[in-house]
Amino acid sequence: MSIGCEIGKDALTWRRCDGRFAVTIRRALAKQLLDEAVAARPNEAGGVLLGYYTPDMRVAFVTEILQPKEDTRSGLGWFLRGVAGLAKVLIERWQRPNRTYYLGEWHSHPGGDTFPSGRDGESMRAIATSPKEQCPEPVLVIVGGTVQGSNEIGVWVFTRTGEMLRLRGGPNED
Repeated sequence: MSIGCEIGKDALTWRRCDGRFAVTIRRALAKQLLDEAVAARPNEAGGVLLGYYTPDMRVAFVTEILQPKEDTRSGLGWFLRGVAGLAKVLIERWQRPNRTYYLGEWHSHPGGDTFPSGRDGESMRAIATSPKEQCPEPVLVIVGGTVQGSNEIGVWVFTRTGEMLRLRGGPNED
């Protein structure tokens, strides 16, 4: 396990060594990501990450993974997340007493690694710089899979200035 990775009883954490960002995902949600990625093979799978931030905005806690919408499409090597009903869900989560926010996206790379594709980077940078999205540092979680069937989770943050930052930790690192 790498330095800076906290694997608690109930959660996994990925972080930057400089302390700028960290993302924590409950183990049950990480398992859900892996299960959904495996079930969709050979196609890609994906969805939306919801949660909240620490007051200093350095740590994002993923508390929910929204199921794919009916207009989601995927295939071998591509994924297009649908938007049907998403705005309504996001508003509802925002209005709850324990408010949660759109944190970013997740998708799988079956048979591939956890590094964002060029299209992934473009999409996440567009979210980071869009005043409409109001998410200046979105999280991207990629579930990569190998031919042998093992899976890894990669976690990335895209900044409003265009940086693509890899976070280290989780169960993948020694």
